[in-house]
Amino acid sequence: MMELPEAVVITRQINETLGGTRIAQAVANASPHKLAWYTDNLAEYNIRLAEKIIGNATGAGESIEIQADDMLLAVSAPTSSQCM
Repeated sequence: MMELPEAVVITRQINETLGGTRIAQAVANASPHKLAWYTDNLAEYNIRLAEKIIGNATGAGESIEIQADDMLLAVSAPTSSQCM
């Protein structure tokens, strides 16, 4: 599980280094594993995300939300119960 200090640091790093950059290409499930969950069709991720501009990132509990134009990306770490 992502802890609050980690979320704060990662959020700041995203805002400092990625804010305002354009997503050239998105590849969903590039490194398949059991602890990754996606919504919708994986084949459509590039269509939906390519050319979007990364905006502000915010910490939201145990996840990080990243604005990408009209989309909101949520990144989180699994809880210990999800790893079992």
